[in-house]
Amino acid sequence: MKASLVLTGGEYRSRRLFAPEGLDTRPTRAIVREALFNMLQGACEGARVLDLFAGSGALGFEALSRGAAIATFCDHAASAMAIIRKNAAMLKAEERCVFLRMDWRQALGEMAAAGQLFNLILLDPPYVLDRAPVLEGILDNQLLAADGIIALEHGGREEITPPQGFELSRSRLYGESAITLITLSSEEPI
Repeated sequence: MKASLVLTGGEYRSRRLFAPEGLDTRPTRAIVREALFNMLQGACEGARVLDLFAGSGALGFEALSRGAAIATFCDHAASAMAIIRKNAAMLKAEERCVFLRMDWRQALGEMAAAGQLFNLILLDPPYVLDRAPVLEGILDNQLLAADGIIALEHGGREEITPPQGFELSRSRLYGESAITLITLSSEEPI
């Protein structure tokens, strides 16, 4: 297995990461990762980050590289979690990482029960997955800080409509992929 993903900025810039082999994981391309963190403009500094559907962990490691205090990596696949742990060790970043090998629903419930709150939630689920239940789970479990951001990667042709309680901040298209930033709604519920 060869390290094939390159981190695009910050402390770990140009360091290579391993990615799980096979077709189950679709790592975010470097150009899309760099564009995402340019969109976030400093939101990582000191942040508590959740990388849900982490895969290789590239998004969470980009956040750590750019100043995040801690990153929680969640993926249900044993192979993905083994790669994430290997990448954390290679970067010597284990003390800034939390590893959760479990289904996203279970993870959201456990993090809520532990009183977790995140400034940045990175979502790169399989494109075929309905994102509404994931976003609703984040909202219902109150995991996003009041000024927090959810960064969702999705198919470029897919229209994103966030559930009530969220609003779109901005969206950008990058070939077959798109990044949409989502925040808590500033409107009071009716």
